[in-house]
Amino acid sequence: MSKEEAQAAKNRGNTAFAKGEFDAAVTEFSAAIQLDPTDNVFFSNRSGAYASLSQFDKALEDANTCISLKPNWGKGYSRKGFALFKLRKLDEAVEAYNEGLKIEPGNASCTQGLKDVEDARKPAANPLGNLFGPDMWGKLAADPVTREYLNDPAFVQKLKLMQGNPNGLTAALGGKDPRMSAALGVILGLGSSGFSTASPGDLPDEPMGQAEEEAPVRMHTSEEKNEPAKEADGPFFEEEEEEVDPELEAEKAKKKQAVEFKDKGNELYKNKDFGAALEMYEKAIELDPDNVSFQTNKAAVFFEQKEFEACEKLCNDAIEAAKSRKGYDYKTVAKAYFRMGNAQDKLGKINEAMESYRKAQLEDPLPAAGTAFKKLEARKKKMEQDAYLDPVKSEEAKNRGNEYFKDGKWTEAIAEYSEALARDPSNYRVYSNRAACYTKLMDWSKGLDDCDKCLAIDPKFVKAYIRKGKIQHFLKQYHKALETFQRGLDLDPTASELIDGKRMTMAAINQENASGSVDPARAQEAMKDPEIQAILQDPMINKVLKDMQTDPASGSRAMADAGIRSKIEKLIAAGILQVGGR
Repeated sequence: MSKEEAQAAKNRGNTAFAKGEFDAAVTEFSAAIQLDPTDNVFFSNRSGAYASLSQFDKALEDANTCISLKPNWGKGYSRKGFALFKLRKLDEAVEAYNEGLKIEPGNASCTQGLKDVEDARKPAANPLGNLFGPDMWGKLAADPVTREYLNDPAFVQKLKLMQGNPNGLTAALGGKDPRMSAALGVILGLGSSGFSTASPGDLPDEPMGQAEEEAPVRMHTSEEKNEPAKEADGPFFEEEEEEVDPELEAEKAKKKQAVEFKDKGNELYKNKDFGAALEMYEKAIELDPDNVSFQTNKAAVFFEQKEFEACEKLCNDAIEAAKSRKGYDYKTVAKAYFRMGNAQDKLGKINEAMESYRKAQLEDPLPAAGTAFKKLEARKKKMEQDAYLDPVKSEEAKNRGNEYFKDGKWTEAIAEYSEALARDPSNYRVYSNRAACYTKLMDWSKGLDDCDKCLAIDPKFVKAYIRKGKIQHFLKQYHKALETFQRGLDLDPTASELIDGKRMTMAAINQENASGSVDPARAQEAMKDPEIQAILQDPMINKVLKDMQTDPASGSRAMADAGIRSKIEKLIAAGILQVGGR
């Protein structure tokens, strides 16, 4: 049973990982490990999650555990190599990647890892490299000696090789072609006769006895300057001849031709010539059937042609074939899973599509797959909600809630009212009924929220105004309660509960004013109301309030304006202003 629970925890971790929720993924993988510490995949997945959180020490520890549990699995070594690489332990990273390649020759992650380490180790560029920039050719053409050398294609090729690889400068100067020395002199600004070195053939086999005979560097004399140039004794870079394997060369040629067909197919695909693109991809597959990318490209054509079942099958077959071989390309398999998920979505296989997107994320963090997973998850939830809708059952649940309400069982009533709303969110009366339950339980925030939801659906439902106004009165939000009761009275001027509610609220305001002591907490809470803040920032209201203190008569005249009077009364109701008192 624990293994089944462990697998369930792993699946939850995979889902979290696919969403980019790496902390949650670590938690779930840890739960799986606690239930079954013998499964190497759990440690591999948690290592990947830790790496995504940049916790590379922990990622390394899990990778080592994974390897100890399954030493013949290449992915464990790729996890270890990546963690070591990020920890800047480059030698150890190389060792880990090489171990992985011994087990799985051609493993894409280990191969790429080695390349990343190699790139990180590259030394700074040769400082002499700047000498051989584009202006080098202008210098050589301007000199009367080196200008003639540029007519020799072989010599120009040597210069290009040196320009592309300044590190080959020593080899260039060690040759027997004096033209290279002349060219270097011009490039350095010394002139064609200003620099020369002896070639390795000119140096003695044994050390000479006198210093002047040992010197390998000498200046040209004027007589030497116009000597005819000697031909080079051989190629600038010597190349070893390799034995040619006819079968291997034929295989390389086939793969190269397959890529050419694929490239042609891609161009046709971009131009929406799907039939011709399909033909090119099939030719590529015939030449190189092991290349998964050719299969997924063909599947893309099926998708565009709305042959979704064929697309799904081809992707699945390509994935199975790729996984049957060691060292498969995780990125290409991830794309195959993603493409299969798209086809499954079109076929209405939502659960299967979500699983394909999740697997794509596990193979390689493919952003498109993560986005597709989240969108499909939201759509699935909406579909489930829509499938649950049933107005008849909604009414039945509401009636059960009413019975619980009569018996004073508020919690049970809320559960039934919530079920009624799940069955029919448009049943606005249920919101009002549930608000009454929340009021009984003194959960004022949820009560107000339900009243607002009710009125959003039916702004003319008077009972919701009654309940909302009573809650606001209880919270001493008198200015809001007055406004709510008045809105209800505008709809039904004869509603006794609205009339009594407004009268009761006015009485509470007058009582506070008469006592001269307004609850400071009430006034402070009222100050958070955006409407109150807007009134206090109104220049006209500020002027009226100032006039009231210095010239009561002018203040009284201002109060004749209905708009100003309404705002002043709201400040009084909110406890911001006090009138009367002792």
